[in-house]
Amino acid sequence: MMEDHRDAYFFWEKLGIRGASCLHIDAHLDMAGFLSPLESSLDHPEINCANYLLKAVEKGIVSQVVWVVPPHLSKAHKDLLHWSYSELPRWLSLDLKEFNSLKLVEGRVQGSLRNAPFTLCTSDHLPESTGPWLFDLDVDYLIDEQDGVWQTPFQLREITRHLEIQATTVAYSVRGGYTPLARRYLGDLAELLWSDQEIQAQQWWDLMNSLQSLENAPPGLQAAALVTRAWGSGSDHQGPAWEEAARLAPAYQINPFDVAALYWQRKKYDRCLQWLPPDQAAYIRGFIALEQHQPSQAVKDWSSLLEQADPLTQKHLLTLIARAYSDKPELAMEALQKCLPDSDAYRELGRLQRKQGLKKEAIQSLRKAIKLEPLKIDNLEAQIDLAELYIETEQALRAQAEYRKLTSLELPGKLGIRTERLPVKIALSQKRR
Repeated sequence: MMEDHRDAYFFWEKLGIRGASCLHIDAHLDMAGFLSPLESSLDHPEINCANYLLKAVEKGIVSQVVWVVPPHLSKAHKDLLHWSYSELPRWLSLDLKEFNSLKLVEGRVQGSLRNAPFTLCTSDHLPESTGPWLFDLDVDYLIDEQDGVWQTPFQLREITRHLEIQATTVAYSVRGGYTPLARRYLGDLAELLWSDQEIQAQQWWDLMNSLQSLENAPPGLQAAALVTRAWGSGSDHQGPAWEEAARLAPAYQINPFDVAALYWQRKKYDRCLQWLPPDQAAYIRGFIALEQHQPSQAVKDWSSLLEQADPLTQKHLLTLIARAYSDKPELAMEALQKCLPDSDAYRELGRLQRKQGLKKEAIQSLRKAIKLEPLKIDNLEAQIDLAELYIETEQALRAQAEYRKLTSLELPGKLGIRTERLPVKIALSQKRR
């Protein structure tokens, strides 16, 4: 059991696990390729709750990832595969091989991420393999978009009862606002169920949902019932119930930042700002300012973190600052220049230069981006941009060379369509000449 999901990595490492299959049951992939400025004070800040699973794959602890997601996450898309096309790039920069590996097979998305077999599914389409698995549950998986419980730990237990489990990790995820404190009890139930205390779990659940006195119940159960009922009555993490819960069980102590992060993720910005501690406010406040069309304030907030940030986090902040400068391209380009050499920075710099009419400079930037990561999906799109720039600058032979490179690849969707248009554009440019 853990408050911070990154501790799963250290638990597996301590057990000496290598080459394991991981059943990652979570609303989030946790394979991000970035560091958060909020984590720099921790031991091993390179491992956080958003990237620990990627680190486990890179270190050989995990050799296969099965990501089990709540069905409501993909409800706005045609199917799970189309949702994966938009969701996976939020976590990882996919290369062409990874993107093309994704296929919908019997209700599951199957493919490969970072040379590891990858499956994306819901709990009613679990893989046929019974294990052994690293069973890795984040209780935010059990929570719907309105912070209700769409699937109870009991129901999940029944669905997965047949699996052979090598090691079990369960994260509460109150830290960082992913799970409301009033839903922390889902982790308490999971702890009982996956440690084979099902009778006790049922008794715990029955007592929590009963109207009888809990005076003689365990402190953790009393605290869970108090905050759940207070939350249900509309109380905003303040008042006698919350105070008594914190007295009964330290885990129910209110952390203002966690409450603020909870409201930020749910786009309740006024409440978020009310709870944000001054010494931890700048990072989140920057995103809120940008959402509220205050880019100058966003730049101010993120810039205040630069001096104390590690080099990788500085790059992350500078890319955010460049985004905030969308209406000031010169300043955006200045921020991106500080991120070099970096494939993403070169690519975005090239696109800005192109918009500013700096076509020669744009060509140079895009070529550098492509050279660093030639098969990255984003850079294949940049290669089409480069071919178009060659056409615009009357370099038809170079445009044709880029076209030939692109047609040798199995390009997906819109990249293939854009590539097919290049010969027409080349011909039209030569006709105009």
